[in-house]
Amino acid sequence: MPVTTALRKLPWQTVFQATYLFRRYVFAKEPEDVDYMVVEDVTTEELQRLFFAEGFLKGDYASYYYYGEELNVVEGMYKDDEYEWYQFHIRGFETDDGMQLRPHTELYWRIYPKKHIKLVNLDVAEGIELMKPVLDEAGLEYEVVSV
Repeated sequence: MPVTTALRKLPWQTVFQATYLFRRYVFAKEPEDVDYMVVEDVTTEELQRLFFAEGFLKGDYASYYYYGEELNVVEGMYKDDEYEWYQFHIRGFETDDGMQLRPHTELYWRIYPKKHIKLVNLDVAEGIELMKPVLDEAGLEYEVVSV
C-alpha cells in the first residue's frame, strides 16, 4: 500500500502529531542573535494565558522549533502594504535572567510560504514595539536587550 494511502487511513490527529514531532526533532534550529525582551518573575504558563487572552494562538504546530523554546504563539495581522497579510509571532525561552521573548512580525506563512521562509519583511523592532503595550497592560516589567 502506498504511504499516502496509508496516511489517509490514519486519524488526522495522529498524522498531525507525527508531523509535529518530526519537525521538532529533525528540523530544530539554534535561535538567531536578534534583539529580545526579558520578562522576570513570570512563568511560561502565565505568559501563555496572557497571550491567549489577547487573541494569540499556539504557533508551534506550523513553525520551526528552536532549541530551548518554551513558548510559541502567533496572531494574524493586516498591514496596508503590497503583501497585506502578516503574523505577529512570539517565541519564548526560559533563561536564568527570566523569560526571553523574541517577538517579531513576518509574512503570513500560509499565503507566502517561500517568502516567509526567506524572511522577507521580517521585522524584530516592530514585534518588540507591538509587545510593549501587551506587557505594560499586564503590569509586567521587561527589559529590551539589543544584540
